[in-house]
Amino acid sequence: MLYHHNMPQTPTAMAIQIRCVCHVLLAHDPLWQLKQVVTIDGEHHVDRYMVFGSRSLPHIWCTFMGLISWVGLYIYAIKDLLHYMDDTYDTNPILQYYPPYDTYYPSKQCCLLTLWDDIGLPHEQRKQIFGQCINIISFFVNRVDISFSMSPNSKDALIIAIHIFFDTTESCCRPLVKWQHLLGWINWGLNTFPLLKPGLQSSYAKISGKSNTHASIYLNRQVISDLHWVAETMENATGLYYFEATEWSPSDTDITIYCDTSLSGLGFYCPEKTVGFHANVTDTAPTCTIFYNEALSVLSALTWCLESTPSARKVLIYTDSMNTVEMFHSLSTLPGYNDILLQAVGLLIPSSSSLHVLHIPGTENMIADALSQGLFKIAQNRHPRLVPHLFRPPPCVSGADMQ
Repeated sequence: MLYHHNMPQTPTAMAIQIRCVCHVLLAHDPLWQLKQVVTIDGEHHVDRYMVFGSRSLPHIWCTFMGLISWVGLYIYAIKDLLHYMDDTYDTNPILQYYPPYDTYYPSKQCCLLTLWDDIGLPHEQRKQIFGQCINIISFFVNRVDISFSMSPNSKDALIIAIHIFFDTTESCCRPLVKWQHLLGWINWGLNTFPLLKPGLQSSYAKISGKSNTHASIYLNRQVISDLHWVAETMENATGLYYFEATEWSPSDTDITIYCDTSLSGLGFYCPEKTVGFHANVTDTAPTCTIFYNEALSVLSALTWCLESTPSARKVLIYTDSMNTVEMFHSLSTLPGYNDILLQAVGLLIPSSSSLHVLHIPGTENMIADALSQGLFKIAQNRHPRLVPHLFRPPPCVSGADMQ
């Protein structure tokens, strides 16, 4: 334990305890170090403290820096201290002189550097940056327009790497380690382009359960198509991820739509525009499941919304299918359903719109339910001014793909 409620903690006492934690965290048995050999530029190195690039490294770093931030908040009384991985930042514009670097930094930053000095945590002057727009691990963080973007060079390098990976001119196979390297790189890019996540699903399915890093894995048509979509979408996107585009409540929505599916069809309606829509199930893939049609009804509603109301930036869609809610929330789904997510993302990115899909009990979704069954009179009885229409759902995957 780092803190005992019967023993008042001072910054100095806490610093000593943190030093002990660092020693325990970083010390390894020499025999274990044999497993920590890494190759950089053709030369082998023993990473004595932590395996560079291991899958557990981010978790360890975040845990450790979380501890340091806790000490900064509650022992050194640095208010509003935030951190991302091992990058720490604050929002204080008041400058203060920091003797070791013979320069001025925000006062909270000086206090944090003092904490690092007290516990023996090394740091470099070139990394002590501040301002309204700064570079953090090749991302531009701009607090003026609340944006998070990738540098053009980093973005271009990632796009080129994706194209090289799925180029089958010389070979249709790649070793597992190459798959892991590229997917890790793209995952890093998802910090800026979070909606591109569905494009990685086929690649992860391809390497699932495989552990031989040098084993060759075949690039199938679906993987190539999805990675091409990722590269093309990333290249054409603005590269900005606006935090305000995702953090909003139902009361902030620009338009609200209710969806439902029955054994005979799809339905959705928009209360603000007093219009409802119905499509027969026969218009969709013949072997689709009810879950697929529930997700397809959401995609249909989104397509109609962005076509009829291009100015809508915050789109709220209700459905009584929890599977569909989770699918759009996690941007992850079963094979065969992924094309729905890809099409939804293809609509959202160019329009700079944000979509929230929320659950509604079936007993509160009676109008959409009636429309899905083609019961227009019942729907109009519940909403007298409702004008029903027929629609054709967007074409997605084939029945063969679903199987």
